[in-house]
Amino acid sequence: MSLIESLPTFTNSATLEQYRAAFDSVQCVCFKQVDVDVDNNKKSDMHSVTDISSSTGRNNTKRKRKHEHEHEHEHEQESVAVSPTGGESSSSDHVRIATSLSAAAAAAAAAMHNNKGNNKALAFQKSILHTIHSATLKDQESWTIENNDILDASTSASDFLSPTAKQNGYCSFVLQDDSNKAVSNFTEQYVRHPSLPLSAHDEAQKQQIIDTVCIANPYWLFVGRNNNAHEMKGRNEHTDDIYHNGGTFHYQLAGVKTWYIRPTEELREMCDERDIALKNAYVHTVEEGDIFVINTRLWWHQTEIPGAKENANANTNTGGNQNDNLSISYARDIHLDGTQPAEGVKPQHMNSKDGAWATAFIAKGTVLLTEVDPPINRTTVRADANCEMFVVEDTEEGEKQLAVVAFRDIKEGEFYTILESKHEEQD
Repeated sequence: MSLIESLPTFTNSATLEQYRAAFDSVQCVCFKQVDVDVDNNKKSDMHSVTDISSSTGRNNTKRKRKHEHEHEHEHEQESVAVSPTGGESSSSDHVRIATSLSAAAAAAAAAMHNNKGNNKALAFQKSILHTIHSATLKDQESWTIENNDILDASTSASDFLSPTAKQNGYCSFVLQDDSNKAVSNFTEQYVRHPSLPLSAHDEAQKQQIIDTVCIANPYWLFVGRNNNAHEMKGRNEHTDDIYHNGGTFHYQLAGVKTWYIRPTEELREMCDERDIALKNAYVHTVEEGDIFVINTRLWWHQTEIPGAKENANANTNTGGNQNDNLSISYARDIHLDGTQPAEGVKPQHMNSKDGAWATAFIAKGTVLLTEVDPPINRTTVRADANCEMFVVEDTEEGEKQLAVVAFRDIKEGEFYTILESKHEEQD
């Protein structure tokens, strides 16, 4: 059995075949330095890079951080070759097929990315504030404090993202409703990598990527600020209840973030079938311009923002101010089966979800706990639930009490969700 000592990592880009071989094996892949231009003197080693934007395809999936795809971009240009700086490129150059970005938009995004150090981070912070202010009310309400033990839960986006803000904390929100063009505007103005940096040798390989890889429209945006000398943790270790097969890619816009991940038992079993052994845990640090792809249902994960003192060298090298130690990233869901949503299917909204989850496999019929008002999420939709409240008898005392019982098998990492009647909800 082959032990995976470190996570699969590509520099700049990978072919679809290389990417699938790595991701399918361990459900986690790293791309380093995806913003570094390829040396024009090495054209013989180059492959064109195909960015599959959200406009090329969408899937209808469900996530406990509920989500789905919104409106497609109306003005697609399916074969526009643009360079990393937005200019048109010849077929022999290192190019991106950016189906949703015009050359002007790509140039604007590149200009933002070409800022130095913390100037870039502060510029992105300003753009994130502008984005959430221009978002629909529903998207604005998705603003979430990921570590409310550090940052007051009542802190608004305006307060945390203000140019003068100094509070430490880790926050997120979901941008997905494009009814007022907020998603399209964010993509056009600030997004340099709407998808994975997958390379292709020829048109056939480009088409295979287009037919296979679909990116969900929503963006999950994360902003962390840590001016302390020590590290700051984000949300507690958890898994995400997702059902699509491609995981999520996280693009690090600015700053640094460290991922602490460990495999679920389900992932270990999958790897066993491939004769692959995993370590108990892995640590991976992403820096500005890196992309981290991970199936967050199969990996327990927690992130951490390094302290200002730890990150002082990076700030010094770029002329930044270590009193503004920012980490900014966005995430998008990936589908690797090329399927499209059924006609007329109403998209589901993604949102942040807290609650209790299974730390190991739970068999059908297991009594989870006995409480009158258990701290577990609830739903009136049976398909979204996995447990119910029952009256059970205590065999020792002979007394009856309410208990939460699993009415189906519950996977490790899955959120407990109680099925309740609409009558109970009204009461």
